[in-house]
Amino acid sequence: MVWQVFNSRQRAKRLTAAMFSFALVALLAGPGLALGDGKADPSFGVKGIAAFDPDPLSLESPSDMTVDAKGRIVLAGTTTNGPGGNQAWFARLKRNGELDPSFGTGGVTLFSSPALQYISSVTTDSEGRIVAAGDWYMPPNRDMWLVRLQKDGTTDPGFGIGGGAGYDSGHSFDLGYSAVIGKDGLIYFAGSTGDGDNDTATVLRYTPDGNLDPTWGVAGVASLNIGGTSSRATAICLDRRGRVVLGGQRSYADDSSDLLGARLTRKGHLDPTFNKHGFRVLRFMRGQQAYVTDLAIDGKGRVLLAGSGDIAPDGVPDGLLARLKSNGKLDPDFGQGGKLVRSIYGTRVYLAKVRIDRAGRIVLAGGARRPDGTNKALLLRLRSDGGWDRSFGKKGQLQVSFGKPEGSGTALAIDRKGRYLLGGGVFDNGLAYVERILAKYPRRR
Repeated sequence: MVWQVFNSRQRAKRLTAAMFSFALVALLAGPGLALGDGKADPSFGVKGIAAFDPDPLSLESPSDMTVDAKGRIVLAGTTTNGPGGNQAWFARLKRNGELDPSFGTGGVTLFSSPALQYISSVTTDSEGRIVAAGDWYMPPNRDMWLVRLQKDGTTDPGFGIGGGAGYDSGHSFDLGYSAVIGKDGLIYFAGSTGDGDNDTATVLRYTPDGNLDPTWGVAGVASLNIGGTSSRATAICLDRRGRVVLGGQRSYADDSSDLLGARLTRKGHLDPTFNKHGFRVLRFMRGQQAYVTDLAIDGKGRVLLAGSGDIAPDGVPDGLLARLKSNGKLDPDFGQGGKLVRSIYGTRVYLAKVRIDRAGRIVLAGGARRPDGTNKALLLRLRSDGGWDRSFGKKGQLQVSFGKPEGSGTALAIDRKGRYLLGGGVFDNGLAYVERILAKYPRRR
């Protein structure tokens, strides 16, 4: 995704796809709330857009956002202005889009560390503490990494070592992508372990104090035998029974890859009741790259995988969707036999995030490169069967400018009132960042 820093050539290729051949500048993301007719909510920020800058001396790379139990918006990302390079940053906003002065310094916390840090996802636990997942680089190795902050934005000394928990498999590239917290406070962390070419999809389970849980998997680690030359777990959810559901990719020797869905038992092993093998590989086109950026589980236990892939001859990414039934089989009631390829405005799209709202509709955040060469942030809504929800935006599609000519959507959440929060970023003449953007759009009732 835009908010991930990938290893080796695979990471580089995904980053290029995610940024639609932009110059390699930061997409500055914040959230925005969204609504049926696509008009900004004037009660949020300034005319529906709130802006903040966590570090004016840096290019920031947006990663993810969530909404805590009090309705506050929590964001996490990466800044390039650390002692040795990339450092983690966190911000919290009040419901109206203002920075929360009770958090960090004026609403922002910059995480200090000599290691290079990359944040991929963020969530909050039942006590309002912030848990962020990613990886860090301390030459010569990259390790999976979790950090937990207290409600005031300071690191939590009761978690791991000084607020952080790292995992080193013994390989040179252990990459962290996504984390989720169970009702019991256990933290599940998805990623991959390996050396960059022959990686293994890996899930870790941590206790609430930041230690690997020895009762799960093998000493707290589930290394998944998915096949192919390499595999990665890039998205994670828990179903209603507390089982881990994963999205990711399986790669091959020719550097192609397919979408991947998987489910684990409560003990941390591949679940044989899910497509007999515990996983399902979804091919859209032989010899091309496809990967999962996010997943969601609906009220019927169906698993919706969202991602992108270079499946067209021109190498521009398409938005890819697939839905699996709870048994791991493709759902024939979705798209064309369970799969969809989405293009918009005569061009192709990158899908960064997916959520399912209270009405069972599919909400997507991403971006597209238009025929005129401009890049637009997108908020999309589909019916449960994958068709466009024409009551939303322009026939199911909403371009979000964030007040600037160009941008991209990178983060998505839905608050307790059913409003959509869209995170995105903008460019200034395609050369440098302008500001961190948040926009709010009320939901059609």
